[in-house]
Amino acid sequence: MVAVDTFENLLSESNMNLSEVAKRVGIPKGQLSTFVTSRGKKTIDFMYYLRAIRLLKPDQEEKIMKASIPHFLRPKNLRIAMEYASTFNHFELQRVLYDINVGLGRENKDFADIYWIYLAFQEKSKPYDEIQSELDEYTPKSDETKVMKKIVQASLQYVKKDYQGMYYLSKEIHIEVSKIKTEFLRESYMARVSDLISRCYLFYKNDQKKARFFANNLEKNEFSANRRIHSHYIKAMSEFFVDYDKCLNQLREYQEELRQQGNNALAEEIGQKEIPFLMNFWKEYSEWPGSNDEAEMAYYFVQNGESEKALKILEGFDELSPFQLYYKGLAKEDPKLLAASFVEFMNSGNRFFANLPKSELWKYESYGFFADLLYNKAGNLF
Repeated sequence: MVAVDTFENLLSESNMNLSEVAKRVGIPKGQLSTFVTSRGKKTIDFMYYLRAIRLLKPDQEEKIMKASIPHFLRPKNLRIAMEYASTFNHFELQRVLYDINVGLGRENKDFADIYWIYLAFQEKSKPYDEIQSELDEYTPKSDETKVMKKIVQASLQYVKKDYQGMYYLSKEIHIEVSKIKTEFLRESYMARVSDLISRCYLFYKNDQKKARFFANNLEKNEFSANRRIHSHYIKAMSEFFVDYDKCLNQLREYQEELRQQGNNALAEEIGQKEIPFLMNFWKEYSEWPGSNDEAEMAYYFVQNGESEKALKILEGFDELSPFQLYYKGLAKEDPKLLAASFVEFMNSGNRFFANLPKSELWKYESYGFFADLLYNKAGNLF
């Protein structure tokens, strides 16, 4: 069996014996020995195999696991493998596992179905509304897939910028995850939830301290895999209004780690949108750096006193986002546009960036007073 052969080869190349590996991994020696002598017919839990690989050859974990996973025999391990492949964005492996799992009975097919829906979300291979329809039609059959369905729902809410809905759903998930018995799934889902909740506390609750707390939980989670790097984004944005250098350094670190993982699309977005946005806010540009994002170019012109150029760009948009309404309000010095931006931010539950128009509205007589009133009563009004 591939998994056993791989383990034996790695063990022989190491300076450890079977007893030492068993102790470090947390599995009884007899169980690990039986796994080897039975050539994998007597299987071990996914988590123990993963920890053994991480112990013996940590720098080649992904390569080894990708080669071993399709040859696992235990249905439970093949279910868990779908979560592992998903966290590392191994899309082709996810397709292989889908084909295997759909033929292994009701429970495995249940896992295959929800991860197939999530795969479309990860790859952006379908419109979000179509993914939402598939998710609505899907009926989970276990505690694990019930949680995973809610994770997918919360992820859709995030990309649609429904921070309020995402917050309340993430709080539900956080409670339900703790009831999952399979350690790997529980901890991996907890990493997903820490990522989601950290964003909720930042954007919806405007609580930077708690956002960083959950970001740190994500970073320390043994099974957070590639998701760990997203803690840099949360930590960066939590410093947006208070420390330009910290925010910029964290964003650049995040961008570089994304590139190393091969997530060039998101790395490009950080470079073209998030970093220019930060620099525009803090007026750290002496000249436009060449980002192809037109909205951020408009913001640059506003911040540099060239409002007519900004308005010309913004007039080309069919519909303005809350950020773009804010840019237009600044360019026209129009409190009504700034108020519209504020209301749009608040309606989506983005109290963090609602501070952008709110701070400007204080320049216009009673606008600031009412914005502050609405902001502080948001739990009752939005």
